[in-house]
Amino acid sequence: IWPSSYFGGSAMIAVRARVAVLLLLFLVDPSAPLLTPRLSICGISAAPSLLCRQPRRSCVHPLSSVDKPQKNDGSNKASISTANRTSYNEDAILQLIRKHNPPFPDVDNNDDDVRVDTVSSPSSSSPSSPCHHPPTSSLATKLNKALSANTGLCASPPSTSKLPDVITSVSSTITGQALFHSFSKKLSAGESEAFLELARLGALHGGPVQERPASKTHPNASAVLKEMGRKATPKAAFRLLVALNLWTPYESLPLLRSSFPPFFSPAETAHNPSTPKDPDAALGLRADLRHLKTYTIDTAGASEIDDALTLEVLPTPPDTRPIYRVWIHIADADYHSSPASLVAARRRKTSLYLPSKVVQMFPSRVSDSMSLTPYRDSRALSLSCLLDPDTGKIKKDTITVTPSLIRVDYKLTYADVDEMLDYGVAYGEEFQIGLLLGLARLRRRYRISNGSTESLIRSPLKQGTPVVRQDRLSPGGYAVSVSVEETGVRVEGGRLLVQEMMILSGEAVAAWSDGKLELLHRSQRAPSHMERPSEVATLDSLKALGHDLPAAWYERRFFSPAVVDTKGGRHAGLGVEGYVQWSSPIRRYSDLQVHMSIKRYLRRQAVEALLEAGKPIPPSVTSADLGVPMTGLSDYEENPHTDIDWSSSDNKLRESRDIQKSENTFWILEYIRRRREEGKKVWDATVLGYIGQDNFAVYLEEIGWETGFKSDGLRGVDVGEKFGVWVEDVDPREGKLVLREWRGERQ
Repeated sequence: IWPSSYFGGSAMIAVRARVAVLLLLFLVDPSAPLLTPRLSICGISAAPSLLCRQPRRSCVHPLSSVDKPQKNDGSNKASISTANRTSYNEDAILQLIRKHNPPFPDVDNNDDDVRVDTVSSPSSSSPSSPCHHPPTSSLATKLNKALSANTGLCASPPSTSKLPDVITSVSSTITGQALFHSFSKKLSAGESEAFLELARLGALHGGPVQERPASKTHPNASAVLKEMGRKATPKAAFRLLVALNLWTPYESLPLLRSSFPPFFSPAETAHNPSTPKDPDAALGLRADLRHLKTYTIDTAGASEIDDALTLEVLPTPPDTRPIYRVWIHIADADYHSSPASLVAARRRKTSLYLPSKVVQMFPSRVSDSMSLTPYRDSRALSLSCLLDPDTGKIKKDTITVTPSLIRVDYKLTYADVDEMLDYGVAYGEEFQIGLLLGLARLRRRYRISNGSTESLIRSPLKQGTPVVRQDRLSPGGYAVSVSVEETGVRVEGGRLLVQEMMILSGEAVAAWSDGKLELLHRSQRAPSHMERPSEVATLDSLKALGHDLPAAWYERRFFSPAVVDTKGGRHAGLGVEGYVQWSSPIRRYSDLQVHMSIKRYLRRQAVEALLEAGKPIPPSVTSADLGVPMTGLSDYEENPHTDIDWSSSDNKLRESRDIQKSENTFWILEYIRRRREEGKKVWDATVLGYIGQDNFAVYLEEIGWETGFKSDGLRGVDVGEKFGVWVEDVDPREGKLVLREWRGERQ
C-alpha cells in the first residue's frame, strides 16, 4: 500500500506525465523498443524534473562519451567505457528524435572526438548509477552537469536538474581575440581561463593552439576535455560547446577567431540623450525638405536604412525641356551619435553582414534612431545636383550639400521597384521612379563612355549570395538557399537605380569638396593592358572565340586595387574623375567621418558669416561642433579634420571582408552539401581558365560561384568548355569541395 502522500501534488503530476509520454511515444512509433527496462523516459524529456524521478538507471546523453554501464565485477568500481559510445538506449532515443529533427552535420554519431581509453570511478560500485561522472576538475564537473541538464539526459535529481546558472550570456574576452558567452561568476579565475581556452580551441577547429601548462588547481582546455572523456582536439572542443548550446553547429568560427567584437559592452550601450542638440539647426543650416516626395529602396530584410532618393521637378517656362534636380539623402548618423555609441562604432569600423547574422557597428537602439524610417521626420545630410540631359555629366556649379529634415513617403524593396516598372506604376502615379531610372541609365552610359569596367566586360559573371534564414523545420534550424544576381552592365531595374544614384553622389561630393576641404577618396588606376601585351592577346582570342565568361574572368587580372587616401584622383573602374564614399554612415565608420568633416566645414562657414555680420553665435554651438577652438576661428586655415584619423579603418575593414568571404564560402558549401544529400550530385560547370598543375577555375552558373577543379589528366580540358561535374566530397567547416568530371548518365 503506497502512502497517500506519494500520489498527491507534483508527484502525481509527474506520474501522469510519464504515462502520457509513454503512450505518445508508442503511438508515434509502435515498433520502437520504448517499453524495455533499459529505456528511461528522461532520454526524450525536455523537462527531466517533471518526467524523471529517481532512480535514473540508463540515461545516456548522446553527445557525451559515457556508454552503457558495464557489468559489476565486484571490485567496487564502475568502469565506464568510452571506446564505443553507442548503447541500445541511445540508439532508440536518437532514432526517434532524428525522424523529426535531422542530425546536425557537425554533431554526428562518430567517434573522432571520443577518447578510446577507459575512465574508472572509485566512488561508485553500483551498476544502477551509470550516469555518475568520474571525479574531475571543478570545471569539468560543472560542464558535465550543464551538459546533462541541457540535453535532458543523465540529469541530476529534480532539485538540481534545471540548467545551472553557471552558463550565462555574460560577455568576456578570449585572450583579447573575440567576445564569447562565458561562465558566470561562479567560476574561479583558473576555471574561467580554462573555459576560455576551451572556446579558443573550438574556434580554431583544426589550427594550432598555445595552451598554458595544466595543474591540479588550474587545468587547461586539453586537461578538461580528457577528464570529460573526450579527445583534446579542436573538433571535440567545438562539439562540446555545441552540445552545451553555447554555440550552434553553424557558429561563425571566422568571427570568433578575429578581433571583431560581436557583442556590445555596457559602456557602449549607454543611454543616448532623448533629444540630442542640433547645432546645424541652431546655425540655420538644416533645410526643411519634408515637402519633397522621398523613397527608400533596399533589400527586404534591411534594418539599417541610410539612403533615400528624391526627384524634384523644377518649374520651367511652357514648351521647354523639363529640368530635374536629383536629391540623395543620407542618414545624419552624426546627429544621433553619443560618445558611448561612437566608441562602439570606432571599435568595429563597419557593420558585418554575414549570411546567418548581422553584427551592427552601432547598438541597434542607436542605429534604429538613425535609420530613415518612413512616415516620420528624419535628419539627413542631403546632396542635390543637376545633370546634363544629353550626356549625364554632373553640372558642378549646381551641387548643394546641406543638413536637412526629410520625411520618407515610401519604403520600397528592389522587388517592389521592379514590379512598379513592370506594371507601369513607375511611369504613372509614381513617375519619379521611372524618371530616376532613366537618369540612372543615362549615368551608366556616361560612365561607360569614360572607360568604366562595364565597357570592358560585356558578359559579367553572375554572383551567387547565400541566403540563410531561421527555420525550425530545416536541418540545424536554418534554411539555406542561393540568390544569383546580375552584375556589371546587366544590372537593371531597382538595383541599377540605387547603384547609379550612389555613384553619382560619391562623384558629386568629390567635385563639391575639391579645393574646400580634405576628405577620404577612393581612386583606381586604369587597367594595365598596355603593360602586358601577351596576356592581352590571350584575352582577345577568348573574345574572338565567343568565350564570354572566361574572358570576363581573365579580364579581372588587369584591374588594379582601389586606393583609399586623402589625395583623390580618377576612379577608372567607375569611370568618374573623383569619388568619395559617404553613403553608409550607419554601417561604415569612414563614411561617418566624412559626414563629420563636411558638417564641421559647413558650421564654420556659418559661424564666420555670423561674425562678419556682427551677429552672436548661438550658445549651443561649441568648439567641438566646429572641429577647432572657437577662440582661434578667425586665424584658422581651412582644415576641418584635425581630430579625424582617416587611416584608422583600413585593417578592420580588411578583416571584416575576410570574415564575410569565409562565411559566404561556408554557407555556399553547406548548400551544396544539403543538395548532395537530397540527390543533387551533378552540376553544370564552365571552365574559366587554367591555374596550374592540372587545376582549373570553373564556374557553377546555377549558384553563381567560382571554384577549383582538378583534371584527372585522362583528357584535355578546354577553356570555355561546358561539362558536368559531380561532388565527390564536401565539408563546409573545412572549406573542402572535391569535384570530378561526370561521365555517366546525368542524375
